[in-house]
Amino acid sequence: MRKDEGDSRGGILAREKAIAIFSDSYSPRLDGIAFSAERLAAAFDEIGWRVKVFAPRAGKAIAKGSRDIDIERFQAIRSPADGYPLALPLVFDFRKSLQDFSPDLVSIQTVGPLGISGLVSALELGLEVALSWHTDFESYAAEYPISWPYILASASRLASTRQLLPRRGAPNKGVLARALSTLGGSASFVVAPSVRTAKHIQELGVRRPIFILPTGVSASDISGGKIPLHLARAIDHLPQGKRFVYFGRLSREKGLPTLLDTFGRVRCTDQNASLTLVGPCNDRKTRRLLKRAKRKFGDMLVVHGAIGRDSAQDLFSKMDAFVTASMTETQGISIWEASLAGLPIAVLDPSLCVGVPSCWVCRSSESETFSESWVKASSKKSSVLDTSLGPNLRQQAKLVVDALGIVQLKTLDGDSLLFEAPRGEVWQELS
Repeated sequence: MRKDEGDSRGGILAREKAIAIFSDSYSPRLDGIAFSAERLAAAFDEIGWRVKVFAPRAGKAIAKGSRDIDIERFQAIRSPADGYPLALPLVFDFRKSLQDFSPDLVSIQTVGPLGISGLVSALELGLEVALSWHTDFESYAAEYPISWPYILASASRLASTRQLLPRRGAPNKGVLARALSTLGGSASFVVAPSVRTAKHIQELGVRRPIFILPTGVSASDISGGKIPLHLARAIDHLPQGKRFVYFGRLSREKGLPTLLDTFGRVRCTDQNASLTLVGPCNDRKTRRLLKRAKRKFGDMLVVHGAIGRDSAQDLFSKMDAFVTASMTETQGISIWEASLAGLPIAVLDPSLCVGVPSCWVCRSSESETFSESWVKASSKKSSVLDTSLGPNLRQQAKLVVDALGIVQLKTLDGDSLLFEAPRGEVWQELS
């Protein structure tokens, strides 16, 4: 629905409602963005909205997911850096598809080719757009220079090259940061998973309302499956020492060198300690790092590729603590999942402990100090398991709908306001 066609109650209650979701990462790909995008689709399906997802193919797989949601897939190539799907061509025109579907809200989950093309098409039609800011990409973009042309080319569809280049007397932000700021500033509102990320978006100069809405997780998301037999055997053959685990994407921005160095220091005092790394690794640089570590630690370092999210509970049940040295997370969904399974957490980034029980923060980046956090955390495993963390599906959908209503009713153009729903119920403006 166009912005100028809303009724007196926000333009979202007068007829059957619909949401279009654009994401360059979606099932069957396993990462936080794919999980968040799929959960958003499920949330709006749960409350009876019509849902259509625009996503790339992942190789030959075209997964429909657990719900009968309309998913339109597009041919994609894999980024040589980390295997990330890049839909082809760079420029899509989705105006006809959006006009036919007539969504009340267009959700942009990524700033890749599909996401930006959906954003531009929606803006040209005057549709309401919510941009989800899943990652502080510019903070580690130097690791993935191949992705810069996509984001810069996308931003240039919304702003001139002169606007993206540095200006005398203006804040000294990088071109990539200005490009991301341009993209964020074009949306009706922005959705961020944490207060830290929301404030970071403000610092980039995005002058739009920002709603802080973490991706909720539930025990049903991580249970019901079993880890592969060869992974189970590798873990079962470990000696009876402390067992540490990292579950998530194995890539160059996840702090793996610090994690592996810390593990070495832990083994100085506990020769039976082990570290299990489970997650997809499509990055050559990271694979070389892991091969060197495997030669050093032998069987005490278990490295395995991606497993189904429904197997995470089974994996965590065999471990004593979850550890991560990543400093680039915006929420850390796998940390929430490990906490649901009763695992204590050891982290370097204190923002990852917000809302997470049994979390040990190391205030120093030194591996020797971080190793102490590992040892402390590993002695605190809980037998009391939570059923969920964060908003459930209905709460998530309702909060997004309420955010749209606030934006439509309050005329917040040019305002950079922060909203948070502490108990997942009602938005409150942060002072």
